[in-house]
Amino acid sequence: MNEQRGTNDFKLDGVRLPKYTGHESESFRLYQEELSQYFEARNIDWKNERWATRVLAIIGSTLKGQAGQWYLARKHEIYSAEQLLRELARAFVPADLQLRLREQLRHLNQKSCKSLGDYVSRFRNIVLQVEDMTEIDKVVYFSQGLMPNTHQEVLYKRRETLTDAITVAMDYERSH
Repeated sequence: MNEQRGTNDFKLDGVRLPKYTGHESESFRLYQEELSQYFEARNIDWKNERWATRVLAIIGSTLKGQAGQWYLARKHEIYSAEQLLRELARAFVPADLQLRLREQLRHLNQKSCKSLGDYVSRFRNIVLQVEDMTEIDKVVYFSQGLMPNTHQEVLYKRRETLTDAITVAMDYERSH
């Protein structure tokens, strides 16, 4: 089998550029990851300075709303994709975001959600944005927000990964 394929050998219809508006409810980290995946899927060395002008134009086209306006005002001062992402983060990611996210996790609980599935979804949405959190801390935050009996079951089973803790909680709720 041929190990090297041309970019035309793959269908990439489902791979689309992410959009970013700079709104506080958006995850800048997720935007960065989706942007990176887009360029990787298209086999574009987007950090190579040789392609900087083209890559900056592509990234610039993904910025909408206040992020787009910010970029239009500064695009002549930006020379690389890495610089653009660094300055975008400085402009739109609150300095205390990590503290806020941890507070959201601390206050999130199953009782305030429609279902365990809703709680899991909300929890994952927040925890994916948190940086430098150990797996055991994720389990602790997750289990503390569960209903008392489900919380006890997760503790009893001594799960050490978030995925395992979620599985135990879901299994317990289905069987009780």
